[in-house]
Amino acid sequence: MSDLTPTARLEGHIVENSFDDLSPQAVLAVKTFVLDTLGVAMSGANAAFADEVREGLSKWSAGDEARVLGTDLRTTAGSAAMMNAFNAHCQEYDCVHEGAVVHPLATIQPATLAWCERESASRKVTGRELIEALATGVDISTTIGVSSNATLKFFRPATAGVFGTAAAIAKLSGLRGEPLSSAMGLALAQCSGTMQPHDEGLCTLAVQVGFGARSGLQAVDMAMTGVPGPKDWLEGPHGYLKLFEGDWTLEPRVDELDTVSRITEVSHKPFPSGRATHGGVDGLLQLRAIGVREENVEKIEIHVPPLIEKLVGRPVNDTMGVNYARLCLQYVGAIALIDGTIEVTDYAFDRIRNKRLQALAERIHIVVDDNPDPNALSPQRVVAHLVTGETREVVIANTLGSPANPLTRDQHLDKFRRNWKFAPASLSADRCERVIETVDHLEALDDVTRLIDLLVP
Repeated sequence: MSDLTPTARLEGHIVENSFDDLSPQAVLAVKTFVLDTLGVAMSGANAAFADEVREGLSKWSAGDEARVLGTDLRTTAGSAAMMNAFNAHCQEYDCVHEGAVVHPLATIQPATLAWCERESASRKVTGRELIEALATGVDISTTIGVSSNATLKFFRPATAGVFGTAAAIAKLSGLRGEPLSSAMGLALAQCSGTMQPHDEGLCTLAVQVGFGARSGLQAVDMAMTGVPGPKDWLEGPHGYLKLFEGDWTLEPRVDELDTVSRITEVSHKPFPSGRATHGGVDGLLQLRAIGVREENVEKIEIHVPPLIEKLVGRPVNDTMGVNYARLCLQYVGAIALIDGTIEVTDYAFDRIRNKRLQALAERIHIVVDDNPDPNALSPQRVVAHLVTGETREVVIANTLGSPANPLTRDQHLDKFRRNWKFAPASLSADRCERVIETVDHLEALDDVTRLIDLLVP
């Protein structure tokens, strides 16, 4: 047990964590989620409200420092970080650390790539350095998340995400000592993220992820100029954990970093909907495989932990918007039962208003169980009551895409290729395969901007 405070130990981890410390499983996990996040960011550039966010950013800054993936737009590093982060999260298709309730790469990766592009004139960041920085940033934001004992009050992907972003860029910048503490403190100074847009079903959730990405980059920029930030940024009387979580146990979670790379704990999202819907969807697909269908089901009960009901238990309605629908288990469950999958195109206006879908959705009931863990997403139990009076039931202990029930490589690559086709820019299938190959050998890449070159027209 160290004499250092948990906060100081986290800062030490940022400085000392290296590629050589990462297990082969951790390196593979980083590369897998790099590709996944690139794909969802490119697809997200063509999603609802992406054009409006780009227009808003254009009023704040203009530049040629970094690129928005899947488009021909060049802008400042901060704006590219924000836009690519928005795109990575706006379709609810990005990876998530379930225990932390944090989407770590959505903030960290876009900001880090934007920083690499901006600095490329004077320094080439290697793929090995990128892996090291991303793994470190994920360790920080998710350790903060898993240390919380409280129910979700703020939008943790943004509030904890800003610290992972600052940590990853600080790692690449070589910050240590007081400048590093200042960078993390300046991240606190910009920390924000409310659950209100989640309740209202708005794209503002993804905007907040974008703010977190940009703020993490800006925190490092300011610290490098000598601007001081609060040193007790995590456990101080007005630090993050006191203000945003309220009840936490940090030290044992920091201890775990001696043996665990948290990137290996991150889950894929096989479907473009809130991760909290995926257990129910997984169960419905299993029931579908044994004959449960729209025409023979009277009602379906999905028994879930309290957090699931809080996040995606909202009722289906005929006026809901796209972001509301992505976080409505009734709606996405109905799609899964009818179609056998969920696609990014299932949130078009006419699809959301489909009377057949809505009628089936209303037969899906969300039932809260007695799980005492305020952050639990599983287990879930899905029960189909058939018109014959029979029942069919499955229990989902480990949701598809989690480390305990991972996607196969073919499933992972299929998701990337489908996202590639949905990007606004017309990019060749050959280039798609070159991206896959480049990420497969990311540790051998001599300049990260070579990867970005493949992702834009």
